[in-house]
Amino acid sequence: MTGKSTSDINIYISSAMTTEDIKLLEELKKRLTLLEREADIRLWDKQIIVPGTNRKQEITTYISRAHLILLLLSPDFIYECFDEMQVVTNRMMKIGEDVHVIPILMRTTPNLEHTPIGDLQPLPTDREPIHGRVDREKALGEIAEHIRTIIERKRLASSNAVRLPLFPTQSSPLPFAPLNRVHSSATLAQSGNFPSEPRLAHSPVRLWYKVGLVFFALLVIALLAIVLVSRTFRPPDFSPPGEINDPVASSIVTTIQIASAVDKTSGLPIKLATSFKTYTDIYTTFQLNLNGVDISQQHPGYVQAKYFKAQKRIFTSHVLTIDKNTITADSFPAFQYHDPTTAGIVELYWCRVKDCGDAKFAQKASFTVS
Repeated sequence: MTGKSTSDINIYISSAMTTEDIKLLEELKKRLTLLEREADIRLWDKQIIVPGTNRKQEITTYISRAHLILLLLSPDFIYECFDEMQVVTNRMMKIGEDVHVIPILMRTTPNLEHTPIGDLQPLPTDREPIHGRVDREKALGEIAEHIRTIIERKRLASSNAVRLPLFPTQSSPLPFAPLNRVHSSATLAQSGNFPSEPRLAHSPVRLWYKVGLVFFALLVIALLAIVLVSRTFRPPDFSPPGEINDPVASSIVTTIQIASAVDKTSGLPIKLATSFKTYTDIYTTFQLNLNGVDISQQHPGYVQAKYFKAQKRIFTSHVLTIDKNTITADSFPAFQYHDPTTAGIVELYWCRVKDCGDAKFAQKASFTVS
């Protein structure tokens, strides 16, 4: 893919690759045709990735270079593109990043609030998914207009940007004019020549750089403090060696299995396996015994998966919400881990708080990669 110029506005459209999601993607792209035909607009999506290239690396490059990212939400998108959402949110949190992210509800998507983008305001504004709408054409048109408005704002902000010179020159002076002499009021009154701007007894150039150096030093100190605090209070990266299953958690989260494929409707493992090829998907499925467990929609439980290599944590899944209205006795909830490169262990944890701060170790299984 080509790089972006200073005037290009790059738009990356992320969607699942199912037939239904691709159909909705193409419908949206038709509404953006006029934008794409403008000289400084580029539309990217996964369908333009050249066969034989590193797909994951290409997607990461699209995300890092896009000014506007559209996430076409559906259950399959949450299932397939969870890693993408994490890359997008990581970029959003970086200071100085010029990126605007818009989730678009293409199909009904449960538990959206539990994803990394759950706090973002989606389109359509009425939160009615595009699929199944009577006014589908109107809704897609309104989404296109929202996107055009955001692009126009970015153009305006870019054209109005004011940049101060790093070093003062004759053609681009500092925002104040230095003088090297003092005018006495008596002399000015006699001559009748009053200065047109404030005069300083000493050149402010030295003061300008001193202020800049002090500001830079304070910024470095603040960043170092943030890094130190984050390392001090971050959750442990290592699985406790010899950790024993919590008896209550292991009685609730049962029958852990690893598979290379699962049924997308029920989560039932289709191809059980313990050995996988590199850059394939690993599905961790399990069953729940909720007899005697006090859970409801108001007070649900939660399950989270953590993946380890040589006791060092390499991936933590999203938190799966568990209540008796969404999970049945014959359900097989599943977690997906993308692109394994080495052997490891997956551990399942049972929680009663939303962020899994009270996680109890329930089950584990190992896998190899060749």
